[in-house]
Amino acid sequence: TPHKVKDTVSVNEARRTILQLSQPLADIADLINDNIKTLERHNQAIQRDNLSIADLKKNLYVPVINLRCKELSQPTTVCAAKCCIEIYMVNNLKKYHYKQRCHDPCYLKNVPREHIGSPELVNCWAMSNRKCRICSCDYSSHMHIYYVSETYDDKIDNEGVKAQIKDREAALNETKKMVATIESRKTAYENEKNIIIKTMATFAHFLNRNAIAPYNDSYK
Repeated sequence: TPHKVKDTVSVNEARRTILQLSQPLADIADLINDNIKTLERHNQAIQRDNLSIADLKKNLYVPVINLRCKELSQPTTVCAAKCCIEIYMVNNLKKYHYKQRCHDPCYLKNVPREHIGSPELVNCWAMSNRKCRICSCDYSSHMHIYYVSETYDDKIDNEGVKAQIKDREAALNETKKMVATIESRKTAYENEKNIIIKTMATFAHFLNRNAIAPYNDSYK
């Protein structure tokens, strides 16, 4: 009936939207986690008792890990197998990079975004008899990505405040203010993280309830 067709179209549209949002949400959640850990480490560092005035002034900043994203005009087929990804460190934190680009760009249509093992990828140019001719991994370890991202270390600084510090007491007072700023920022990050967790759970529940094939849960 027209009503059921309309419902099916709505569910399929919701599925496409969820698949498009899953990777960006996962990246944001990872970024928040990284920032929380960085803030905790820096908070411990600036509260050490044996720091000199110079060290206190040098550490009066809020560390931030930022994300650069570049949208791709065409999707790229990448391999997500352990042997084809690269783990690198940003501020002593592990990040995963899909370095193995097996078909860039890929002109295959109707492939779900960031969904590892989509059956449509069997028809990608890089595949031959279900194996990738570039990396030799099975097609099921591949996915389409529509953007590339990289993280970089940054910091929120206040050189004016540092220039006004003349003695240890003033440095300690500014350190206390910085600790309060860090704690406030950490709380804000945790609130954002909780919102994302609830959103991802809602998406997963919707997919399961509507008997839709599981998507790449990158948040794990």
